[in-house]
Amino acid sequence: MKKIVLIFCILCATHHSMAQNVTARFSFDNSTIKSSVVFDTEYNLGKLLTEINSACNEGREIHTVGIPMTDFARKAVTTLWKNIHFKTERNDIKDRLWIFQRNRMMEAHHIPIILVDDSPLNNNRQDAVVEFTLDGKISDFRFAIDPEVSESLESSEGNVAELEEQAIIRKYVERFRTAYNEKDIDFLNRMFSDDALIITGNVVNVKTAEEGFRQKVVYNKYNKTQYLQNLLRCFKRNKWIKVNFSLIDNPAENGGKSKFITHRKGKDGRNYYGVRLRQEWHSSRGYHDEGYVFLLWEFPENGDPMIHVRTWQPEKINGRKLEINEIFSEVDFNK
Repeated sequence: MKKIVLIFCILCATHHSMAQNVTARFSFDNSTIKSSVVFDTEYNLGKLLTEINSACNEGREIHTVGIPMTDFARKAVTTLWKNIHFKTERNDIKDRLWIFQRNRMMEAHHIPIILVDDSPLNNNRQDAVVEFTLDGKISDFRFAIDPEVSESLESSEGNVAELEEQAIIRKYVERFRTAYNEKDIDFLNRMFSDDALIITGNVVNVKTAEEGFRQKVVYNKYNKTQYLQNLLRCFKRNKWIKVNFSLIDNPAENGGKSKFITHRKGKDGRNYYGVRLRQEWHSSRGYHDEGYVFLLWEFPENGDPMIHVRTWQPEKINGRKLEINEIFSEVDFNK
Protein backbone atom coordinates (compact mmCIF):
# COMPACT_ATOMS: atom_id res chain seq x y z
CA MET A 1 0.00 0.00 0.00
CA LYS A 2 2.83 2.38 0.89
CA LYS A 3 4.45 1.66 -2.49
CA ILE A 4 1.22 2.54 -4.31
CA VAL A 5 0.90 5.83 -2.40
CA LEU A 6 4.57 6.65 -3.09
CA ILE A 7 4.20 5.95 -6.81
CA PHE A 8 1.03 8.08 -6.89
CA CYS A 9 2.84 10.98 -5.21
CA ILE A 10 5.74 10.73 -7.65
CA LEU A 11 3.33 10.73 -10.60
CA CYS A 12 1.51 13.77 -9.20
CA ALA A 13 4.78 15.61 -8.68
CA THR A 14 5.91 14.73 -12.21
CA HIS A 15 2.60 15.88 -13.66
CA HIS A 16 2.79 19.15 -11.69
CA SER A 17 6.33 19.75 -12.96
CA MET A 18 5.30 19.08 -16.54
CA ALA A 19 2.35 21.45 -16.18
CA GLN A 20 4.79 24.28 -15.41
CA ASN A 21 6.73 23.83 -18.65
CA VAL A 22 6.40 26.72 -21.08
CA THR A 23 6.02 25.96 -24.78
CA ALA A 24 6.69 28.43 -27.58
CA ARG A 25 5.32 28.29 -31.11
CA PHE A 26 6.36 30.74 -33.83
CA SER A 27 4.82 31.60 -37.16
CA PHE A 28 7.48 32.51 -39.72
CA ASP A 29 8.33 33.00 -43.36
CA ASN A 30 9.56 29.54 -44.37
CA SER A 31 11.27 30.97 -47.44
CA THR A 32 13.86 32.72 -45.24
CA ILE A 33 14.71 30.14 -42.58
CA LYS A 34 14.67 26.38 -42.08
CA SER A 35 11.91 24.97 -39.90
CA SER A 36 14.53 23.01 -37.91
CA VAL A 37 16.14 26.31 -36.83
CA VAL A 38 12.76 27.68 -35.77
CA PHE A 39 12.20 24.52 -33.75
CA ASP A 40 15.47 25.24 -31.92
CA THR A 41 14.36 28.81 -31.12
CA GLU A 42 11.06 27.49 -29.77
CA TYR A 43 12.78 24.85 -27.63
CA ASN A 44 15.41 27.26 -26.28
CA LEU A 45 12.88 29.96 -25.43
CA GLY A 46 10.57 27.45 -23.76
CA LYS A 47 13.47 26.20 -21.66
CA LEU A 48 14.45 29.73 -20.57
CA LEU A 49 10.89 30.80 -19.73
CA THR A 50 10.28 27.58 -17.79
CA GLU A 51 13.39 28.32 -15.70
CA ILE A 52 12.29 31.93 -15.15
CA ASN A 53 8.87 30.78 -13.93
CA SER A 54 10.44 28.20 -11.62
CA ALA A 55 12.86 30.76 -10.18
CA CYS A 56 9.98 33.20 -9.63
CA ASN A 57 7.79 30.59 -7.90
CA GLU A 58 10.65 29.33 -5.73
CA GLY A 59 12.08 32.76 -4.91
CA ARG A 60 15.59 32.00 -6.15
CA GLU A 61 18.13 33.10 -8.73
CA ILE A 62 17.79 32.11 -12.39
CA HIS A 63 20.07 29.25 -13.50
CA THR A 64 20.93 29.52 -17.19
CA VAL A 65 23.48 26.70 -17.36
CA GLY A 66 22.48 24.29 -20.10
CA ILE A 67 20.28 26.79 -21.93
CA PRO A 68 21.69 27.72 -25.37
CA MET A 69 22.38 31.44 -24.86
CA THR A 70 25.14 33.90 -25.60
CA ASP A 71 27.06 35.44 -22.71
CA PHE A 72 25.35 38.77 -23.45
CA ALA A 73 21.91 37.18 -23.13
CA ARG A 74 22.85 35.46 -19.86
CA LYS A 75 24.01 38.77 -18.41
CA ALA A 76 20.88 40.54 -19.67
CA VAL A 77 18.56 38.06 -17.93
CA THR A 78 20.48 37.81 -14.65
CA THR A 79 21.08 41.58 -14.40
CA LEU A 80 17.41 42.30 -15.00
CA TRP A 81 16.46 39.66 -12.41
CA LYS A 82 18.50 41.43 -9.73
CA ASN A 83 16.23 44.46 -10.05
CA ILE A 84 12.87 43.03 -11.14
CA HIS A 85 11.30 39.57 -10.85
CA PHE A 86 8.86 38.44 -13.50
CA LYS A 87 7.16 35.40 -15.00
CA THR A 88 5.24 34.53 -18.13
CA GLU A 89 1.60 35.50 -18.35
CA ARG A 90 0.75 32.06 -19.73
CA ASN A 91 2.48 28.77 -20.45
CA ASP A 92 1.76 28.60 -24.18
CA ILE A 93 3.56 31.35 -26.07
CA LYS A 94 2.54 32.09 -29.65
CA ASP A 95 4.22 34.83 -31.63
CA ARG A 96 5.73 35.71 -34.98
CA LEU A 97 9.45 35.17 -35.52
CA TRP A 98 11.02 37.96 -37.55
CA ILE A 99 14.12 37.05 -39.56
CA PHE A 100 16.62 39.82 -40.38
CA GLN A 101 19.28 38.24 -42.57
CA ARG A 102 21.26 41.45 -43.07
CA ASN A 103 21.52 41.98 -39.31
CA ARG A 104 22.18 38.28 -38.72
CA MET A 105 19.42 37.90 -36.13
CA MET A 106 15.87 36.78 -35.45
CA GLU A 107 13.36 38.36 -33.04
CA ALA A 108 10.09 37.63 -31.27
CA HIS A 109 8.47 40.91 -30.18
CA HIS A 110 5.49 39.96 -28.03
CA ILE A 111 6.45 37.60 -25.20
CA PRO A 112 3.89 38.42 -22.46
CA ILE A 113 5.33 38.65 -18.96
CA ILE A 114 4.10 39.95 -15.60
CA LEU A 115 6.27 41.85 -13.14
CA VAL A 116 6.19 40.20 -9.71
CA ASP A 117 7.82 42.13 -6.86
CA ASP A 118 7.09 44.48 -3.98
CA SER A 119 6.60 47.55 -6.13
CA PRO A 120 3.37 49.45 -6.86
CA LEU A 121 3.64 48.00 -10.36
CA ASN A 122 3.25 44.43 -9.07
CA ASN A 123 1.36 42.37 -11.70
CA ASN A 124 2.07 45.03 -14.30
CA ARG A 125 2.09 43.40 -17.74
CA GLN A 126 5.03 43.87 -20.09
CA ASP A 127 6.09 42.51 -23.45
CA ALA A 128 9.58 41.05 -23.61
CA VAL A 129 11.62 40.92 -26.81
CA VAL A 130 13.79 37.86 -27.30
CA GLU A 131 16.52 37.90 -29.92
CA PHE A 132 18.16 34.83 -31.48
CA THR A 133 21.21 34.13 -33.59
CA LEU A 134 20.52 32.63 -36.99
CA ASP A 135 21.22 29.16 -35.58
CA GLY A 136 18.55 29.53 -32.88
CA LYS A 137 20.61 30.48 -29.82
CA ILE A 138 19.12 33.18 -27.52
CA SER A 139 21.23 36.34 -27.93
CA ASP A 140 19.25 38.99 -25.99
CA PHE A 141 16.32 39.41 -23.60
CA ARG A 142 14.89 42.88 -23.05
CA PHE A 143 11.65 44.76 -22.44
CA ALA A 144 9.74 46.02 -25.47
CA ILE A 145 9.18 49.74 -25.91
CA ASP A 146 5.45 49.36 -26.42
CA PRO A 147 3.36 46.79 -28.35
CA GLU A 148 2.10 49.58 -30.62
CA VAL A 149 5.67 50.45 -31.59
CA SER A 150 6.33 46.97 -32.93
CA GLU A 151 2.93 46.90 -34.60
CA SER A 152 3.63 50.23 -36.30
CA LEU A 153 6.85 48.83 -37.72
CA GLU A 154 5.18 45.60 -38.77
CA SER A 155 2.50 47.52 -40.69
CA SER A 156 5.09 49.71 -42.41
CA GLU A 157 5.04 49.71 -46.22
CA GLY A 158 8.80 50.17 -46.44
CA ASN A 159 11.11 47.67 -48.10
CA VAL A 160 12.97 44.97 -46.19
CA ALA A 161 16.13 47.08 -45.83
CA GLU A 162 14.13 49.94 -44.30
CA LEU A 163 12.35 47.56 -41.93
CA GLU A 164 15.68 46.13 -40.81
CA GLU A 165 17.03 49.64 -40.23
CA GLN A 166 14.00 50.51 -38.11
CA ALA A 167 14.31 47.20 -36.26
CA ILE A 168 17.88 48.06 -35.28
CA ILE A 169 16.80 51.49 -34.01
CA ARG A 170 13.95 49.93 -32.03
CA LYS A 171 16.31 47.28 -30.66
CA TYR A 172 18.72 49.84 -29.22
CA VAL A 173 15.91 51.99 -27.81
CA GLU A 174 14.54 48.87 -26.08
CA ARG A 175 17.99 48.00 -24.78
CA PHE A 176 18.44 51.60 -23.60
CA ARG A 177 15.14 51.43 -21.73
CA THR A 178 15.94 48.01 -20.23
CA ALA A 179 19.33 49.29 -19.00
CA TYR A 180 17.49 51.63 -16.61
CA ASN A 181 15.44 48.72 -15.27
CA GLU A 182 18.65 46.71 -14.88
CA LYS A 183 20.45 49.71 -13.32
CA ASP A 184 23.24 48.90 -15.77
CA ILE A 185 25.37 52.05 -15.55
CA ASP A 186 28.22 50.50 -17.57
CA PHE A 187 25.97 49.84 -20.55
CA LEU A 188 24.57 53.38 -20.40
CA ASN A 189 28.13 54.74 -20.25
CA ARG A 190 28.91 52.92 -23.50
CA MET A 191 25.63 54.06 -25.08
CA PHE A 192 26.20 57.83 -24.67
CA SER A 193 28.77 59.56 -26.85
CA ASP A 194 31.58 61.37 -25.03
CA ASP A 195 30.16 64.72 -26.14
CA ALA A 196 26.57 63.83 -25.26
CA LEU A 197 24.23 66.65 -24.27
CA ILE A 198 21.60 65.83 -21.64
CA ILE A 199 18.77 68.31 -21.02
CA THR A 200 16.28 67.85 -18.17
CA GLY A 201 13.27 70.04 -17.58
CA ASN A 202 12.18 70.87 -14.03
CA VAL A 203 8.76 72.32 -13.29
CA VAL A 204 8.90 75.31 -10.91
CA ASN A 205 6.22 77.72 -9.66
CA VAL A 206 6.72 81.40 -10.48
CA LYS A 207 4.59 84.33 -9.31
CA THR A 208 3.23 86.71 -11.90
CA ALA A 209 1.32 89.96 -11.36
CA GLU A 210 -1.40 88.95 -13.81
CA GLU A 211 -2.10 85.31 -12.97
CA GLY A 212 -0.53 84.65 -9.60
CA PHE A 213 1.49 81.44 -9.40
CA ARG A 214 2.15 79.71 -12.70
CA GLN A 215 4.22 76.71 -13.63
CA LYS A 216 7.36 77.18 -15.68
CA VAL A 217 9.84 74.67 -17.09
CA VAL A 218 13.48 75.38 -16.26
CA TYR A 219 15.92 73.42 -18.40
CA ASN A 220 19.23 72.19 -16.99
CA LYS A 221 22.08 70.99 -19.19
CA TYR A 222 24.45 68.18 -18.21
CA ASN A 223 27.39 66.51 -19.87
CA LYS A 224 27.77 62.75 -19.94
CA THR A 225 29.87 62.53 -16.75
CA GLN A 226 27.49 64.71 -14.72
CA TYR A 227 24.40 62.85 -15.90
CA LEU A 228 25.83 59.39 -15.20
CA GLN A 229 27.06 60.43 -11.74
CA ASN A 230 23.56 61.64 -10.86
CA LEU A 231 22.04 58.47 -12.30
CA LEU A 232 24.42 56.23 -10.34
CA ARG A 233 23.39 57.92 -7.10
CA CYS A 234 19.76 57.34 -8.04
CA PHE A 235 20.46 53.64 -8.75
CA LYS A 236 22.17 53.20 -5.38
CA ARG A 237 19.34 54.86 -3.45
CA ASN A 238 16.60 52.75 -5.02
CA LYS A 239 15.99 49.03 -4.75
CA TRP A 240 14.34 49.09 -8.15
CA ILE A 241 13.76 51.43 -11.07
CA LYS A 242 11.03 50.93 -13.64
CA VAL A 243 11.02 52.86 -16.89
CA ASN A 244 8.27 52.45 -19.49
CA PHE A 245 8.19 53.91 -22.99
CA SER A 246 5.11 54.39 -25.16
CA LEU A 247 4.16 56.22 -28.35
CA ILE A 248 3.32 59.92 -28.26
CA ASP A 249 1.30 59.86 -31.47
CA ASN A 250 -1.62 57.80 -32.72
CA PRO A 251 -0.66 55.44 -35.58
CA ALA A 252 -4.34 55.14 -36.53
CA GLU A 253 -4.28 58.83 -37.47
CA ASN A 254 -1.20 58.35 -39.65
CA GLY A 255 -2.35 55.51 -41.87
CA GLY A 256 -1.16 52.88 -39.40
CA LYS A 257 2.33 54.37 -39.16
CA SER A 258 4.01 55.89 -36.15
CA LYS A 259 6.20 58.97 -36.48
CA PHE A 260 8.28 58.20 -33.42
CA ILE A 261 11.41 57.78 -35.60
CA THR A 262 12.67 60.61 -37.82
CA HIS A 263 15.82 60.72 -39.93
CA ARG A 264 18.01 63.39 -41.45
CA LYS A 265 21.48 63.82 -42.87
CA GLY A 266 23.69 65.97 -40.64
CA LYS A 267 25.92 68.82 -41.70
CA ASP A 268 28.82 66.42 -41.25
CA GLY A 269 27.27 64.02 -43.78
CA ARG A 270 26.40 61.41 -41.18
CA ASN A 271 22.97 59.89 -40.57
CA TYR A 272 21.08 60.88 -37.42
CA TYR A 273 17.86 59.43 -36.11
CA GLY A 274 15.53 61.19 -33.69
CA VAL A 275 13.31 59.12 -31.42
CA ARG A 276 10.52 60.73 -29.39
CA LEU A 277 8.64 58.70 -26.76
CA ARG A 278 6.47 59.15 -23.71
CA GLN A 279 8.25 57.96 -20.56
CA GLU A 280 6.94 56.82 -17.18
CA TRP A 281 9.47 56.60 -14.36
CA HIS A 282 8.83 54.80 -11.07
CA SER A 283 11.32 54.14 -8.26
CA SER A 284 11.19 52.23 -4.98
CA ARG A 285 11.56 55.42 -2.92
CA GLY A 286 8.26 56.72 -4.28
CA TYR A 287 9.44 59.08 -7.01
CA HIS A 288 7.28 59.06 -10.13
CA ASP A 289 7.12 61.26 -13.18
CA GLU A 290 5.60 61.21 -16.64
CA GLY A 291 7.08 63.11 -19.53
CA TYR A 292 8.60 63.03 -22.99
CA VAL A 293 12.04 61.76 -23.91
CA PHE A 294 13.88 62.66 -27.10
CA LEU A 295 16.99 60.73 -28.18
CA LEU A 296 19.27 61.75 -31.03
CA TRP A 297 21.06 58.64 -32.26
CA GLU A 298 23.90 58.07 -34.68
CA PHE A 299 24.33 54.64 -36.23
CA PRO A 300 27.85 54.55 -37.72
CA GLU A 301 28.52 52.04 -40.47
CA ASN A 302 31.53 50.71 -38.59
CA GLY A 303 30.84 51.09 -34.90
CA ASP A 304 28.25 50.84 -32.17
CA PRO A 305 25.21 53.14 -32.11
CA MET A 306 25.56 56.13 -29.81
CA ILE A 307 23.31 58.78 -28.27
CA HIS A 308 24.38 62.39 -28.83
CA VAL A 309 21.38 64.06 -27.17
CA ARG A 310 18.87 63.03 -24.51
CA THR A 311 16.13 65.39 -23.34
CA TRP A 312 13.25 65.12 -20.89
CA GLN A 313 10.20 67.38 -20.72
CA PRO A 314 7.16 67.15 -18.42
CA GLU A 315 4.01 65.81 -20.03
CA LYS A 316 1.90 68.68 -18.70
CA ILE A 317 2.51 72.30 -17.79
CA ASN A 318 -0.21 74.34 -16.03
CA GLY A 319 -2.58 71.44 -16.59
CA ARG A 320 -2.06 71.51 -20.35
CA LYS A 321 -0.55 68.59 -22.23
CA LEU A 322 2.37 69.50 -24.49
CA GLU A 323 1.67 69.44 -28.21
CA ILE A 324 3.88 67.25 -30.38
CA ASN A 325 5.47 70.32 -31.98
CA GLU A 326 6.53 71.50 -28.49
CA ILE A 327 8.51 68.32 -27.85
CA PHE A 328 12.20 68.38 -28.74
CA SER A 329 13.12 66.79 -32.07
CA GLU A 330 16.21 66.42 -34.25
CA VAL A 331 15.64 69.84 -35.86
CA ASP A 332 16.39 71.50 -32.49
CA PHE A 333 19.98 70.27 -32.49
CA ASN A 334 22.62 71.10 -35.08
CA LYS A 335 24.70 68.14 -36.12
